Amino acid sequence: MATFLLSLLLLLLLLMMLLLLLLLLLELLQMTRTEVHTAWWCVYKGRCCLQRGSSGKEDRLYARRTS
Repeated sequence: MATFLLSLLLLLLLLMMLLLLLLLLLELLQMTRTEVHTAWWCVYKGRCCLQRGSSGKEDRLYARRTS
């Protein structure tokens, strides 16, 4: 009985993870191409997208990516 409940719990957890992955995919599909590139650039640079760059060149790159 305990193994059945554990299996059921793991199946439920897997279904929840798949649902969250589907929701994330749907959210990404709603983003424009520019937003996707900006988000990827921010992740690559390791900074929040709301922050400006520390140099003039980075400020121009940020403005170009977010405009």
